[in-house]
Amino acid sequence: FFFFVPRRRHCLGSAPAKTRGKHERPAPALAYSRRPRRFGPHAQQRQRHQRRHRHSSLGRGLVMATASDRFNISSQLEHLQAKHVGTGHADLDRFEWFSNIKRDSYASFVGHHNMATYMALCENEAVGRSKYSMVQKMIQPCGVPPEKEED
Repeated sequence: FFFFVPRRRHCLGSAPAKTRGKHERPAPALAYSRRPRRFGPHAQQRQRHQRRHRHSSLGRGLVMATASDRFNISSQLEHLQAKHVGTGHADLDRFEWFSNIKRDSYASFVGHHNMATYMALCENEAVGRSKYSMVQKMIQPCGVPPEKEED
């Protein structure tokens, strides 16, 4: 008993698609369909579920946050900001925020070799040289910091 196993199609069309043998079944019609199913045994349940959970992540409609919820959220945010460097704080200005973002990006590019290879290819440089330049850019990613105003 043989089953039809769909083969991977070549991206550039260099090889023709496999023809079906006499003992192989054709692929089911809906197997490759990307449209949502509107018909079938559970269509009404699916539609009901989609209508019920369309606008809310909790599934209960919009819920107003109480004062205790706001306090809880703000305390969680303060805890995360104290725990992780670069997540911000109340006195964070625009320049520091952009510097953190660019430093994180450069660290990610250096840490992921495939991304570093892609960046080196775009700059027409060696991979090591581009990694070194990105590490050097992490010192002052947005240039010289602006002078702080004292109040």
